[in-house]
Amino acid sequence: MDKLKAGGSVYRVHAQYDEKRTIHEKKGFNSDATGKSKKVFKKIKAEANAESLLSSDISLVMLQLHDKLAQEMNSEGIIKSALQIVQFRPFCVVAFTEASIRLYDSIVNCPEYVLSWDATGGIVKNSSSKQCLYYKLTITHPNIVDEDSLVPLTFRLSESQTLFTVKQWLLAFKECYRKVFPHKKDSFPRPAIILSDRAALYVFNDENYSAFRARAYRIVTNAAIRNDLSNTNIHACLSHFMLDMRKRVNKYLSEDVREIAMWAIALLVNTSTWPEIKDNWRLICQVCFKLRFK
Repeated sequence: MDKLKAGGSVYRVHAQYDEKRTIHEKKGFNSDATGKSKKVFKKIKAEANAESLLSSDISLVMLQLHDKLAQEMNSEGIIKSALQIVQFRPFCVVAFTEASIRLYDSIVNCPEYVLSWDATGGIVKNSSSKQCLYYKLTITHPNIVDEDSLVPLTFRLSESQTLFTVKQWLLAFKECYRKVFPHKKDSFPRPAIILSDRAALYVFNDENYSAFRARAYRIVTNAAIRNDLSNTNIHACLSHFMLDMRKRVNKYLSEDVREIAMWAIALLVNTSTWPEIKDNWRLICQVCFKLRFK
């Protein structure tokens, strides 16, 4: 069962073995190769995973893995290992390599690239522990990788989802960039656009959210000042934004006006110029007044 030990899916491996069973084996209910159910494969995979652990104590495992990778990965380089931060309260692991830093430097100033990050979902956890989310910073470029392909630069696993922990992760990447490129320590590359959240403002622009809103207003009203256009602009995920708006609308508005509220939000989101925003806002106000005083 080398496939299971190598990380193969129980369901996929079981299906592959099941396809190899002959008609006579199926008619005779001979399941020697697969077992009567997938439970046999699950047990084999669980035993293989247990054997691969450095220790049964997860804290000790992470420390041993950190030291092991420091000896095996880029031990003669500037940034050793892949695990750069390991902490336990709250649990947090930050991983990146010197190669990923150099890749970022080579692509970030190219046109048409996209830098993005998000919490891509929870990972397996004990029912009594906090949810541990997996964050990944990725970059893509149409002339380097296939369309829709994302190249990972760094990731983190963390129980805490606060702005502070996101900044800690990205600032660690930024600090190591300065070690790899000491002659560029005062000019960390700023992406033109990043698909993310407000943590990017602090890391790439040294800017808080209020300053970003003021800058955004100057840009859309054609009153931009020095550095307004050269600083990073954040692009929020539209599906996440609309989901958040739906939750707020359902919480604060009565059922009879929820759909018109979602229509108004969608209308504003899909405008791209300041005159359009003013025209659409005027339209929304007219509709709301008619509904209120009809």
